[in-house]
Amino acid sequence: MSAEAAGKGLEDKVMLEELGNPAKFEEVRRRLILIAGFKYRIRECDAEDIAQTALAAYCEHGHRYRNETNQMGILIGIFKKKCLEFIDQSIKTTHRLKRIAEESTKIDESPFKPERGGTARPVIDQVIRREDGTRIVEALQELKPQARELFELLIEEDVGRHGLMKRLKLKANTLDSRIRSARLELRGILKARGICI
Repeated sequence: MSAEAAGKGLEDKVMLEELGNPAKFEEVRRRLILIAGFKYRIRECDAEDIAQTALAAYCEHGHRYRNETNQMGILIGIFKKKCLEFIDQSIKTTHRLKRIAEESTKIDESPFKPERGGTARPVIDQVIRREDGTRIVEALQELKPQARELFELLIEEDVGRHGLMKRLKLKANTLDSRIRSARLELRGILKARGICI
């Protein structure tokens, strides 16, 4: 075996050992998720699934690429291919759902027609909105009392920004800072519940 071949085999082995280390595995996984977000605008919750699939494919078929020197490049290439497959499948699913919704509104007896008490929006969209609405209400209940009060005043009582400043006796910058903190807290809770916004 030549020194070059031994070096390639060693690099392949090193890459697999790195993926066996939980800290290194997490670092590689986070890097892949960032690529999906920046390059393909894929939501983080979807990118996590794609990263897991790409890592599994690399580990399963890594023997095919033993002679390649850039093992990280191979992994990123597999990940990019999986991202493109995901985007393609998402587009096809969206078109299929739109077609189903359009066909269902064409039928005279369709219960989804606006004049029959239904709505023009696709049923799947209504179901998703209802499920997300329930999870958002649950997330609002998990907020700290100060943040929850801000949202209650803004949404339920519709006091507006100036009304909040008067009611809470806060300056504009302080209020903006509190609203921003409350939004970040809510976004974190929603993200933990699987709602990507």
